[in-house]
Amino acid sequence: MINLKSIIKEIGNLFGSLKFAVCIIMIFATVLCFGTIQESYHGADYANRLVYKAPFFIILQTLMFLSILTATIQRLPFKMHLRGFYLLHLGLLILFFGSFVTFDKGLDGSISLLPNLPNRDLVLNSDQLMIINQSTGETSQLDLPNSAAEKDI
Repeated sequence: MINLKSIIKEIGNLFGSLKFAVCIIMIFATVLCFGTIQESYHGADYANRLVYKAPFFIILQTLMFLSILTATIQRLPFKMHLRGFYLLHLGLLILFFGSFVTFDKGLDGSISLLPNLPNRDLVLNSDQLMIINQSTGETSQLDLPNSAAEKDI
C-alpha cells in the first residue's frame, strides 16, 4: 500500500527542488515577456484578459508560490548563514500573497494624472451591453464576459 506520508514528501521534494524552481521561473519570465508585449501593443486591459487574469497564469503563480514556500520550509529550522535566503524568500512570498489578494479583492482601472492637478476619479474597465426598447423606453443591461477570446453569450 502506498504511504501517504511518502507521497507528500515526494511532492515537497519536487516543489522545493532547484530544477523545478528554474523551470517555473523560466516559464514565468517568458509569459511575463509575452504579457508585456501584448500590453504595449494592445493596452493593459487586453493584456489582463489575455495573460495576467487568465487561469493558466494564476496556476503558474500558485506553482511559483508553492515552490518558494516549500524551498523555505525545507531549510527550517532557522540557520544564521541562510538569513539572506530567508529574507529574500519571505519577501517573494509576501509579494505573491499580495498579488492573490489584489486579484481577489482589488479594482482594475485607470487614473489620469495631469501635472499639478489633483484627481480622485477612477475609471473602471467593464464591458456591458445595454438594450433599449424604443417603444416602451425600457432598458436592460448585461455584463459581458471579461475575456480576450470569443465567447458565446
